[in-house]
Amino acid sequence: MQADPTMTTTDCFSSTSTTVEKWRQVASGWYNFDIADFLGPLYATIEASNSLVDLFVMCETTNLAKQFSTRFTTWSGILDLCSTVGVSFLKDYVVTSSGSGTPSELYLAGEEFFTSPSCTITSRALGKMLHHAVFFEIADTNYEELLLTNITA
Repeated sequence: MQADPTMTTTDCFSSTSTTVEKWRQVASGWYNFDIADFLGPLYATIEASNSLVDLFVMCETTNLAKQFSTRFTTWSGILDLCSTVGVSFLKDYVVTSSGSGTPSELYLAGEEFFTSPSCTITSRALGKMLHHAVFFEIADTNYEELLLTNITA
C-alpha cells in the first residue's frame, strides 16, 4: 500500500488513475456497443485487466489480493476473519472497562468508518479496516523470558 495516501506523485497513484480510465473505457465500450466494432469492448476489457495487474504491482497489493482470496473462499479463512473482528471488539471492551492498554486499531477504524461525517474520512477508514482485518502485524518483541517454564528445555 502507498505509505502516504495523500501523495499524488507516486507510481501507485498514477497506476490507479490509469486503471480508472481503462475501466471507464470498458463501460463506454459496452454501453455504446456497435456491431461494426464488436471486438472493441473486449479489447478494452483485456487492457483494463492488464492495468489491474500493473496496479497490484505498483501499489504492492498482490498480498492483499491473495489474502482476500483466502479469507473469503475458505471456511478457515472466514472463521479467521470473524475471529479477528471478534477479538478487536473484545480488546476494546477490555481496554474500555479496565482503563489501561491500547485499543484495537481495527475497532478504532470501524468506529471511524461508521461515525465519520465526510466521504473522505469514511473511505480512509474503510482502507484502515481492510488493512487491519487482513494483515497481521506481529510485534518484534520476544516474550520467551516471561514464560514461567521454558517448554523447549
